[in-house]
Parts: sequence; structure tokens; C-alpha cells
Amino acid sequence: MSQAFTLRVYRRVKTRCTVEYSINGLNGTGIVHDVSLTGYRVVGDQYVARGDRLSLRIYLPLPSIPVEIESAQVQWVKGREFGLRPITHSHSAQATVTSFIFETAESECSIQQKEGLDAARKDESRGFAEGRVRRRTRVPPKR
Repeated sequence: MSQAFTLRVYRRVKTRCTVEYSINGLNGTGIVHDVSLTGYRVVGDQYVARGDRLSLRIYLPLPSIPVEIESAQVQWVKGREFGLRPITHSHSAQATVTSFIFETAESECSIQQKEGLDAARKDESRGFAEGRVRRRTRVPPKR
């Protein structure tokens, strides 16, 4: 059975935060590895099946208040790793997750830009040392 290719609409940010979840009266804990506006990737200690609904309490790095998701549906499963799509949650939970995603994405962009500049400077200085790159000298205009 082939699956259609779809582009991801929302940005996914990497994280590593604790999650507690409840499914059919069983409580589990796990780690959220990435978050987007439409879902979460979790590795948990309880097995789940595609289509299961569970409630979550996610402990995002900031703020220190846990985010409560009343209902989330399992979208895919690979061993103890699974993807969740939130079904019902409060406006404050959605606002907290949205804020976390944008702040994390913004800081990732800043870090990547800094790393890119550092790498470019390193390449440039290596080129000067190896004689591949010559410094531009300003040539005075002809009179």
C-alpha cells in the first residue's frame, strides 16, 4: 500500500522534555523529541496503537508549568516511538505550545546564523593561510 507524499505545513522543533500520559487507565511516561503546532513525537514506556486516544501532561523547558492536553490521537507507531495529534486542549495550552515553538525556532535560527558566519570566517582564514584567497586591495582611481 503506497502513501501519498505530503509537505509538512508547520515547523517542527526539536526538544527533549518529559511527558506523562494516560491511556485506558494505564499511566505512562516518556520523552517528547519534537513539537509542532499539529503534533508531537514521543518515545514512551507504554505501548500504544494507531488510533488510540490519550491525555497528556507535557513539561516544556519554559515555562515550568506543565501543558495539559485533554485528548490526543496516536497517528503512527514504531515500537515505543509514536506520533500524536492533539484533539482537544485549552486555548492557554495551545498558546503555550505556540510560544514555545516560535521562541525555540527563533533561537535555532540565531544559532545557525552564528554558526554559518563562524564557518565562513574559518573558511576564509584557511583560504588566506593556504594562499587560495587574496585580500582585496583598494586600487586608487586613475587620474
